Amino acid sequence: MQASFTAECMVPNGLKYKDVEALNRLLAEFSPRALPPPFHVWREMTDKNFLFVALTQEREIVGMATLVINCIPTGRIGLVEDVIVARAARGQGAGRGLVQLLIETARAHKLKRIDLTSRRSRIEANSLYQKLGFAYRDTNNYRLTL
Repeated sequence: MQASFTAECMVPNGLKYKDVEALNRLLAEFSPRALPPPFHVWREMTDKNFLFVALTQEREIVGMATLVINCIPTGRIGLVEDVIVARAARGQGAGRGLVQLLIETARAHKLKRIDLTSRRSRIEANSLYQKLGFAYRDTNNYRLTL
């Protein structure tokens, strides 16, 4: 079943405290151990190199995603992070709407490519990414926690 959602890029001046409260609730669903960022950090994330997308349904934020734009020697690329849809909005096209807006935004910014990672256990998310044109890459993924 498809529901009616509105996806939009958030801008620093448009971000309100109630938005941040809703975003932090979504973040807690996605990563219960993550500390909720304060208002000023969310504002920093909505600059020209870090685009933040929110998905609303009946004026309530039900999803979010980020697109980090990097300039590297081989071109401008995007990195998708933290695609999160509220449990109540899953299975209704919300994730598709978020990712499609990220793709459109990347094209508008003339990015060469978009990269993302997703755990194997997130079967529905991985299926969605492939349906939207993302190709699996057999690569090692490393992390150094500081």
